[in-house]
Amino acid sequence: MPANDQHECWVQCEGHRLEEYETTVDEAAKLISSWIASVAGKTFAIHHRIIEVDDRNLWMEVKVGGVIVDNVAFTPEMLEPGEVISYEGVRSDSSTLRQFIFSSNTLTNDETQDATADELGTINVAIYFATMTRRRKKNNFAAAAVELQLGPILEKAKKIRDHRVTLSDPINSNEEINAGVTVRASSQSPHVTFRFNYRSREFLLARRIIKPPSSSDLKLKQAHSNVTDSPNSLNARLSRNRAKTGQKVKEESPSSSLIRSRDVMDDLDTITDEALEAEILSRKRRIENFKKERELQEEVEKLEKLRRRRRMKKEASPIRIRKTPSVVIDLTEE
Repeated sequence: MPANDQHECWVQCEGHRLEEYETTVDEAAKLISSWIASVAGKTFAIHHRIIEVDDRNLWMEVKVGGVIVDNVAFTPEMLEPGEVISYEGVRSDSSTLRQFIFSSNTLTNDETQDATADELGTINVAIYFATMTRRRKKNNFAAAAVELQLGPILEKAKKIRDHRVTLSDPINSNEEINAGVTVRASSQSPHVTFRFNYRSREFLLARRIIKPPSSSDLKLKQAHSNVTDSPNSLNARLSRNRAKTGQKVKEESPSSSLIRSRDVMDDLDTITDEALEAEILSRKRRIENFKKERELQEEVEKLEKLRRRRRMKKEASPIRIRKTPSVVIDLTEE
């Protein structure tokens, strides 16, 4: 998932983290950008994990389609290493939430009705270092008036942006509201910005942002399907023979799954050429993979060691998820 040395962000859709594609890092702009596949009609949440906590205050600004939907500030004592901040939607009070939803765009051919925005199809989480100016006993809900249901977009704009984010009807969602703090950014530019460009999976496949399977993979998959699914396939015949003789198939080595003449000699004459070629191709592929198994296993072990070290670092302190807004910044002067 997209991350820098102190923070990582991801989008979770109905309990499942969305895979990121073509993640890029612009060091000059301090921007980490990814593509994600949105599904119309599905709710989602934006998650932000704070990997390390230092002595600086943080201010997070969340934008959806260019619209600010949340402003949240934390002092160091409010945070724990590994803590996850969850942005699930827009609140108007401590008990009401309107969830984020991926939605299809409504279209128009009338240019006077066009509501296409430059940032439509984007989710931004900007993280600033900040200076605290005062504390407040009561939280303000700066995002209470947010409305994301924009007007229709031109038909031709759908070729660029096919989804947008809307808000659900209000639902009951009680949340403990802590005292707020007022801060100002230490710099006009954020420490880091995470940007998620969301489009439908069909769109991403068409633009080859999601790479389609290769022709060889498709042929192998189709051949395997033909061989496996047919009641007269070699696999089906092998299964019936093994069931009759009570033999068990060992999968530890590729040779154990090759054609055994004693098992299928009586069936070889009735196997189609296509099925036989598919079986030969499949088993050659297994043999080749088996030759590389030892080298691959060593690489896997190295990667798993790296993963364990990273997890141990993240899990040094308990991870807890806090749903926003726990504190909301107020930049207005009294």
